[in-house]
Amino acid sequence: MRARLRRNRPLLEKATLAFLLPAVAGAINASGFFAVGTYTSHMTGMVSHVGDDLAQRNFWLVTRSLLFVGSFVFGAAIATALVIYSQRRGHAAYWRALLVECALVMVFATVSVGAEQGAHINSLQMTSLLCCAMGLQNALVTRISSARIRTTHLTGVTTDIGIEITRMLDYWLTDTKGMRLLDRLLVFPSLYRDPRLKRLRIHLAVWFSFLIGGTTGPVLYLMFGHLAMLLPAAVLAVLAAFDAMIGLTSPFSSEPIAPASEPALPRVGA
Repeated sequence: MRARLRRNRPLLEKATLAFLLPAVAGAINASGFFAVGTYTSHMTGMVSHVGDDLAQRNFWLVTRSLLFVGSFVFGAAIATALVIYSQRRGHAAYWRALLVECALVMVFATVSVGAEQGAHINSLQMTSLLCCAMGLQNALVTRISSARIRTTHLTGVTTDIGIEITRMLDYWLTDTKGMRLLDRLLVFPSLYRDPRLKRLRIHLAVWFSFLIGGTTGPVLYLMFGHLAMLLPAAVLAVLAAFDAMIGLTSPFSSEPIAPASEPALPRVGA
């Protein structure tokens, strides 16, 4: 079993970064909104709240938002410290940080077992806990992906999708220049598999995985309440076990997003 996992490690690692961790983040973020009344990975919004509340002299709300931002930063710092600690000792680098995130989510899920839904609304402690978990995961994925992927927010991912779609259209127009319109249209479906568009495929995978998690999480939360958070916690525990046994590495650190040479698209009818 372990030998098979090692043979398929690059595929499993890419699936972890592009599918599993974005889905976990989407589930925690969206479910957290039902539980605490705010999205706990949106630090842009939190900082905007600080400015809004300062302008209105709502100093308690300013303190509250700064606490959440600080919790996110603290989580990112914990993840980085644990990764550095593990790497310097030659251990698997990420399982400790994954277990800490798992523990934070499990505390959130179980601290009010038996309580009615909404028990965490306006809870400073529980909101800070989720912000810390999101900061921890974002820093962890940043380390694993060599700063190429973020999983807890989609602003940059959505921007990159727009950029890559434009690049895709530019490649299509350039590589099919002089061809008949019908031949151009026949080439277009194969463009998505072009090695130059690896970044687009990765970002689309992250985007849709986050959406799936952001849909599944609230559905389960409405059915089971805070216990729904045990599902993303279980995924994190499995990933921690995988890293401890096999060792996660960065599947993108040794290969460029786009190849050095950019082959032209196949010409239909040429």
